[in-house]
Amino acid sequence: MVAGNQQHPGPEGPVTSRAASSARRLADRLLGRRSDPSGDDDQRPATRVDRLVESGIFDVEYYTATSGREFESDRHAARHCINVGMPQGRSPHPLLDIYSVPRTVRTAWRRGQIGKVVEHLESEAGWGASSGPLFYPPALTDPRIGPDKPGSAIAQFVALADDGSLLPVPPGYWGPAPTLREARRGLVEHVRNAANDLHDDEQQRTAGHQPAIDSLADEVKSFISTSVETPRVSILCGPPTSPRQFIETLDRLRDQTLTDWELLVPSGDWDPELNRVVEVASTRDSRLKVVESCSGTDPDHCGSLWNSAGEFVVFLTPNAVWDDDFLRAMSATLELRGLDAGQAWLTRDDDGHEMLLSFGETHDRLLYSRNLSLGGAMVRRSRLVRDHVRHVCQAQRRPQAGHDFLLGVAHDVNWPLLPLVGGRRVSVPAILPLGGGHDTAAHVVQRHLLECPRHTVTPTTTRVAGRVSVVIPTYDEFRMTIAAVNATLRTTGTDDVEIVIVDNGSKPEVGARLVSAFLSEPRVRYHRLARNLNFALGCNAGFAVSTGELVVFLNNDTIPRGDWLGTMLPKLDDESVRGVQPLLLYPDDTIQTAGTYFPAKDTLPCHFLVGHPPEDASKAGDRRFAAITGAAMLVRAAEFEQLGGFDVEFVNGMEDVDLCLRAVELFGGGFQVAPDARVTHLEGKTPGRGDHILANRAAFMRRWRSRLPQPDTDRLTDIGFRLAHIGADDVAIPVPRPVLTRDGGGRLLDSPDRLRWGIKLPSIPGPSGDHWGDTHLARSLANALRELDQDVVTYRRGTHQSNASYLDDVVLGIRGLERIHPQAGKINVLWVISHPDDVTVDELQSFDLVFAASESWSRSMTARSGRPVHVLRQAVDARQLPASDAPAGDGSRPVFVGGKYGDRRRQVVFDAMQAGIDFEVHGPGWEGLVPAPVLRSSYVPNHEVTSVYRARGLVLADHWDDMAREGFIANRIFDAVGAGARVISDDVPGIEDAFDGAVQVYRSVDELAYLCSLDGRERFPKPEALAQIALRVRNEESFLSRARVLVEAVRRTL
Repeated sequence: MVAGNQQHPGPEGPVTSRAASSARRLADRLLGRRSDPSGDDDQRPATRVDRLVESGIFDVEYYTATSGREFESDRHAARHCINVGMPQGRSPHPLLDIYSVPRTVRTAWRRGQIGKVVEHLESEAGWGASSGPLFYPPALTDPRIGPDKPGSAIAQFVALADDGSLLPVPPGYWGPAPTLREARRGLVEHVRNAANDLHDDEQQRTAGHQPAIDSLADEVKSFISTSVETPRVSILCGPPTSPRQFIETLDRLRDQTLTDWELLVPSGDWDPELNRVVEVASTRDSRLKVVESCSGTDPDHCGSLWNSAGEFVVFLTPNAVWDDDFLRAMSATLELRGLDAGQAWLTRDDDGHEMLLSFGETHDRLLYSRNLSLGGAMVRRSRLVRDHVRHVCQAQRRPQAGHDFLLGVAHDVNWPLLPLVGGRRVSVPAILPLGGGHDTAAHVVQRHLLECPRHTVTPTTTRVAGRVSVVIPTYDEFRMTIAAVNATLRTTGTDDVEIVIVDNGSKPEVGARLVSAFLSEPRVRYHRLARNLNFALGCNAGFAVSTGELVVFLNNDTIPRGDWLGTMLPKLDDESVRGVQPLLLYPDDTIQTAGTYFPAKDTLPCHFLVGHPPEDASKAGDRRFAAITGAAMLVRAAEFEQLGGFDVEFVNGMEDVDLCLRAVELFGGGFQVAPDARVTHLEGKTPGRGDHILANRAAFMRRWRSRLPQPDTDRLTDIGFRLAHIGADDVAIPVPRPVLTRDGGGRLLDSPDRLRWGIKLPSIPGPSGDHWGDTHLARSLANALRELDQDVVTYRRGTHQSNASYLDDVVLGIRGLERIHPQAGKINVLWVISHPDDVTVDELQSFDLVFAASESWSRSMTARSGRPVHVLRQAVDARQLPASDAPAGDGSRPVFVGGKYGDRRRQVVFDAMQAGIDFEVHGPGWEGLVPAPVLRSSYVPNHEVTSVYRARGLVLADHWDDMAREGFIANRIFDAVGAGARVISDDVPGIEDAFDGAVQVYRSVDELAYLCSLDGRERFPKPEALAQIALRVRNEESFLSRARVLVEAVRRTL
């Protein structure tokens, strides 16, 4: 991992401390060396602090970096860790993580009960589970380390390891295991930066503050007594609101111990009484000046600033009441210390406690400060004549303008916090509203964040041609984020892809998990922001540090599937395509969004085909959309930069649609959806995701109401639907909820014999279900039905009663492990292909048509149920078979393709090993069960399986027990014979006759060995006969032939 936002060098070696000495003593014990006789190794530490220091799991340097402070000794650090750090979830060691321990231990951790944490780590359970994302004790190979030795796994490992020792990472860790040095350096850098990022805006005043306050007061007193001249202070204020307020303000200023000040009041359209009061006051006190007002839109002409004459400038804000000595003490402090700017504390009473308020001292910390009152700030006037110091007059009128001002000054000079209490913070209503458009606090942060040299937007000319940057913002979550990054890495292969994880101010321990997960992966970059800046600004910040010519913005609660990116990229070859999104699916594999469209005039847009099966999106073709979702959006970096990125006025909603409309308005063209690119979206899982729905919608409609795209319902009729009516959600500014019907007169549904088939599968949704045999079977059958001019969609387990299924004509249930229920008002068809023992008589009786993949079982169940059960065996997808003239293997190395799941035995594999056969296995779950030379791969793509069968020439196959007993022939038998291979199978009644001898049954290990031998091949047909059998299977046992049977049966029912 390339870590962004890292400014501090990492540790170069072990630190010398009591904790390090404890580690050395532990190493002596593990190696049998004599320990220091001054220490009693068998004596249990007397206190929690001792227990932590002596445990071997206290890394003082790491914890010091985590806490952001220095300690007098190891014991002070340990005490802070127990009393402060652990209750906040911090860890005493970089290899130990609070999220990796059991819940009960986690509770003890947050109570600072270090003894219970150590006891868990030293227990059998602790040795058997991960202690953190980088440390898995079962993977330790050093014979000197073990649960029979003193100390925990971490303590023993660290005591014996050197900087080059590889960490025992958990199974599935992405990339090679990092060394102890690499891990420690990366994690120390991360926690140090996380601790340094935030300024403590509020702290309770204690006796510990008083010595510094008293010392500065003495310095100021001495300086004033010897100073020849006191510098003048110019006081800038906003327009007075009433005569009384103005008079009270003047009275307080006259109480200041510094008398050489001037008050600059911007002119305004005041009421007569206020005008008279100001005029009289300015006549009586020459320090009061009425100056030309300015709107704040022209930073080069600020009436108050250019008419001021003081050495220093302060801001008179309504929410601050200065102490009488503030102006004198503050200006004197800046003079005697040679400072150009500074801030004093303001106090606030909080339930009887006096709180000291301040803001960040540096530009980086100011970006994330929340207490932004200018009342305690003072700056030299010369520092305000800068191009990037904007809206000086407006600084005290709008909070965002004040933030902008403070950041502008901080480009050149810091705002050091002085040990001086300047006055009180009071609550007042805002003088002016916060404003909208491009004048929000978020816009201020974005402007300064991206103008900061560390975050400067990379010019297009320096971006890497052909590279795709995937920007993934996340907040206080690591499990989904790691899963999203892993899936992205897994599905992009060797493509030139970089992934930028934007940590939007997560807790440091959450960020540590993200850093740890990808320490060894150079394609992953971690970029931390000090607090949550929300989706739009987080994405913009990630874009600013990315290097790709193309950029994908990807939610952290997504799981990319298959060749999602490779499927989208070609669409950008069309210069008129502004961006592309994949088909986003809910976890149940129904559509979350297939694009964003406007179904009615002057309304918000909505997602296209929400809740529909994925096949409906595939009918839409290349028709353009006005907008797509930002949950998975591919765009050109140059265009995104030219648009200024996402508009940060929107907070986690509508920023994607706004960006798209601006892109079409500026560049023309439109957006596309790649329906064959699939991404699962766990929508709405980020904390606080929906807190600003109404505000976002209101901002969007203010901006776009008069320029919204025209209603786009033609895209519905193009795929055979009609808009029946439009509902809405229950928000004041609602999103439309279109209700669709089938359009019999649609351009794609113009055949009276064309029916819509809803195939209901036993396979699970998501990437795992993509590899199920039932999924492949349903895809092949659906393609065959489409060849017969049928409209087909599929529903996986959990969506059989989908809201969109009311649009179907035929329900076709593929019966596997779970029962499928018929649907009222439809033609209900059941095809039993496996697990016949689970099928009941009443289940068969509830369907209009029943088929089964076994002749004997069909006869039996027909007699038992009174419902005709028609024979319809499984089939081969002829389109995926290799060419008949492709080279065929001689069978000298048989092949088995299939996974080892749960308690399923897969006896043929173990029999083959017992027989000493030289064979190969492809499939998941076999690691550790078959020898390494036998296990060739964990997965063969379905479209390549028949080629593997033909290339080997001999296939080993097996069946579930009830399938074999009841005569259900597995789908892989049809694939193998259709590919021209021989097959050896467990015993299924009638299987040998069904394939004219191309399938031979073995009933013992010896018989299996014989059939795999050169002599055993005599039991199989000759090569010419095998080719004829394969041709017959291709023609007669194909999914197309099965589809014809189903269509004709349904038509007869109609």
